[in-house]
Amino acid sequence: MKIVKSFKEFLNENSNSYNHEFPEYWYHGTNKYFEKFCLDYLGKNFDQSILGIYFSQYIQPPIYGSTAKEYAEDLVIREGGKPYIYKCKINYKNPLILNSNGWYSSATYIDKNRSDIKTWLTRGGNDCIISYNFENKAEEGLRWGDYILATNHLDIIEIVEVFEYEKKDYDFFGK
Repeated sequence: MKIVKSFKEFLNENSNSYNHEFPEYWYHGTNKYFEKFCLDYLGKNFDQSILGIYFSQYIQPPIYGSTAKEYAEDLVIREGGKPYIYKCKINYKNPLILNSNGWYSSATYIDKNRSDIKTWLTRGGNDCIISYNFENKAEEGLRWGDYILATNHLDIIEIVEVFEYEKKDYDFFGK
């Protein structure tokens, strides 16, 4: 698999999020390079991740939302390594779709309700969770949705590209 060196050209390429459509691509941020996703780290990086591997529609959000970049940077700060962003297609067939309007973000909704969601996934035979939220910030004139996808079905994850970036490419603290 080729690591893509140019990071900025791929920021926020999911323009369909502006129309509240599910993203074409999903992003996963981490501090490790790998060829295939595995479940070995499930629940180890973040307690909340017991539901599966988390993906965001954003590498870096316009203003609001959960980001792959934040997860990658947090892991690098806590555990070392390099920041990697995995651009993926998720080939789901039976998603559990949850409206997280009223919560701060889709990730917060999933994290706080993970026990119930795990039960719903089992009962429904779902291959992933897609949580969306686009009402919370509507009063501020924001047009995009906040989508989070989580899955523990490795067979539906297709890695399209991997981005490795350094502090010079994108400063961790926005300075």
